[in-house]
Amino acid sequence: MARWVAGVDGCKGGWIVALRNLDAPGRITVGVEPDIGAVLRRPEEPRVVAIDMPIGLPRRVGQGGQRAEQEVRRILGPKRASVFPTSARDVVYAQTWDDVVRLVREAGVQPFLPSPLGRALFPKIRQIDQVLRDRPELRGRIFEVHPEIAF
Repeated sequence: MARWVAGVDGCKGGWIVALRNLDAPGRITVGVEPDIGAVLRRPEEPRVVAIDMPIGLPRRVGQGGQRAEQEVRRILGPKRASVFPTSARDVVYAQTWDDVVRLVREAGVQPFLPSPLGRALFPKIRQIDQVLRDRPELRGRIFEVHPEIAF
């Protein structure tokens, strides 16, 4: 049986997936899936899914976001640091913008309002979060990556 790995990122149509066969490195497959569950159900059954999305939502976030984001920004330097801070769990799951503002200002779960780009990713972040909460056995298979540091 072939061993596949997947690189995944959110896109307008759902999730773009690039798969590589570790037993035949020149064999690469690319596709778009509607949700993260479909990525995991692909016939290639990727052993590792490297996803360019935040994983593991904290209850509270400091000024610079999560540690991984801070480290990537440090590595990239100020001229190339395009990694924005991830919001806290309650902010990502907030139903309205008013709820987000209240959580930030009154509850103090994080010291910043999410950027428009960050907020646009909330539905995808919730998808990953829900899959990993429902199926904890996948935690050894799905990993957060920051491809910016590869360039």
